[in-house]
Amino acid sequence: MDIISQFCGSGKSQNENKLALLNIAALSANLFCVSTVAEIESAISALPVQDARSVAGWLQDYLDAKWDKQMDEDIASGRLDPLWEKAKADIAAGRVKPLDEVLNDE
Repeated sequence: MDIISQFCGSGKSQNENKLALLNIAALSANLFCVSTVAEIESAISALPVQDARSVAGWLQDYLDAKWDKQMDEDIASGRLDPLWEKAKADIAAGRVKPLDEVLNDE
């Protein structure tokens, strides 16, 4: 059953159906007119914890995809080439530590 059938239907007067449609329109406007950070934060704050976790997971996936795309673009454009050349020179000159040593803080 779609949302309109759920709120509007047989047995209801024309005015009741109009009111139901206005309520649906208002609900839709509230759901899709959240545009500022403050409005988004407020909307998320009103969610049940599990729904907020779902939003957090979606947002992390979104940010990860944006990061990956930016890295791919930077690599393809050669923007990271100077950093790569410096890293290779530092490795060749012995100016780096093995990662295990850095992570273990030895």
